Amino acid sequence: MKHCEVKYCQDGGLTTATVWRDKGKIAVLSTNVTRTMIPLQRRGPGRLIQFITPSPVIVYNKFMFGVDLADQHRLYYVMGRSGLQWWRYVSWFLFQTAIMNSWVLFKLRNNPALKNCHQMSQIQFQLDCVPLLLQDANLESVAPLTACQPQLLILQFLILGDTSPFIFRN
Repeated sequence: MKHCEVKYCQDGGLTTATVWRDKGKIAVLSTNVTRTMIPLQRRGPGRLIQFITPSPVIVYNKFMFGVDLADQHRLYYVMGRSGLQWWRYVSWFLFQTAIMNSWVLFKLRNNPALKNCHQMSQIQFQLDCVPLLLQDANLESVAPLTACQPQLLILQFLILGDTSPFIFRN
């Protein structure tokens, strides 16, 4: 593909796959964006460079600021080793993604009694989750939550479907 070249593939009008070449190939799947090109300007050495960009890439950059935050946070503290077997890679990927989603939910909850827990770092959250993940605990018999127990809060939510400990922001 040449620079700024775009290829689209649409499945029944619902899902659109877009491949665009800027500095490298960028592939995007979207369901809410049309196949349009939007003219943009980028600062170059001493001048403005004009080019066109597919609308799915514009929408992605608008909300993600050009960085995939999920991958960025997941790769700060990598757990496990992927190996060459595909199933090992997939299992570690899913495990790391579940831990990251749990950390994000933990940081988003709005509970005044646990105010100092909002500052918990990602690595501290992961270290606090280890003991509970290693033991064979029956979560239905766990004592009520105290101070900073993110692992119990998240696992209770994920396993039992009990959302009572969470107070989400609007």
